[in-house]
Amino acid sequence: KREVFLDGEAYFDVKQDDAHPFIVHVGNVAIRVLGTEFNVQAYPHEDRIETTLIKGKVQVQIDGKPDNKIILAPNEKLTVINKVFTRSKEPEQQEALSFRVQDVSPRPDAQIREVAWLEDKLAFLNEPFGALAKRMERRYGVNIQFTDTILKKESLNGTFENENIEKALNVLQMTTPFHYRIQHDTVYLSQ
Repeated sequence: KREVFLDGEAYFDVKQDDAHPFIVHVGNVAIRVLGTEFNVQAYPHEDRIETTLIKGKVQVQIDGKPDNKIILAPNEKLTVINKVFTRSKEPEQQEALSFRVQDVSPRPDAQIREVAWLEDKLAFLNEPFGALAKRMERRYGVNIQFTDTILKKESLNGTFENENIEKALNVLQMTTPFHYRIQHDTVYLSQ
């Protein structure tokens, strides 16, 4: 077997070899490659794992669900969400698991957002500001704090390339009214 254990994000271009299966392990998900190009996003301390298929075919199996094998077609993304919660009467943790498959076909004027990072771009389409902020934290090495929960839900579109955090925030301000303050490596956002 060819096996990889991943924390973070990686793009794979794998040649098919039936005698030596290629398997990517991320959290409680195993992605079996059937000759393909795909992106996997599985950052530590985040409650989701995303697999985006560009070409070929992958089979995804979730631990504890051996009969539920998901086959992705090109331009599809599987998102597996793990939410850990604690019951008040029982100290042990329980996990609630959900997943969905969605189309990620690029628009004529854009590329697939999930693999824009390969060209050192940050692309987003109808993305809540809160989710975009997590991606911006990784890109710019900052911590982003919201003082308004309403601002976190604001839907944003765009692509960043060759800009710093201040320039990116200034561009976002053109379409979404908010204020920001940068103190050391922390960005504070408010309406």
